[in-house]
Amino acid sequence: MSVAVPPGLYQVQVTSNTSQKVAGPASAGGNITVNTSTAQVWQITGDGVITSFQTGSSAAQARTPNVPAISGNNVVAAAGTSAQQWIISGAKLISNTYWTGYVMTSDGTQLFWGVDGSNNVLVTGTTAKTQFSFIPIAV
Repeated sequence: MSVAVPPGLYQVQVTSNTSQKVAGPASAGGNITVNTSTAQVWQITGDGVITSFQTGSSAAQARTPNVPAISGNNVVAAAGTSAQQWIISGAKLISNTYWTGYVMTSDGTQLFWGVDGSNNVLVTGTTAKTQFSFIPIAV
């Protein structure tokens, strides 16, 4: 059964390879990537905004350069006039400790976050989507 990932602070990692953690860029406007060395903190709000707190700019939101999104667009962390909202599709609570799910656009394109061969997070179709784990961070 799908459940909603509650608002909060999370570490986000690739479910199939837990050493791959989702990381914001060194400065706002850069690509969101996965790597094995960064313990990034992400805030997920009740309305689906995903925000990084460890980029070169405070509170940079995960967004695409085009709205509606276009398959192949990199997901970047940047400030903007309005926050881009995302849906965590197919969320499942695992062992009452963390959630798994797919990050999907909310703009009607039904595109998902995927990871390319260069470890960039980008929006893609359903066949190349990546499942992520959302691990709560204690405050």
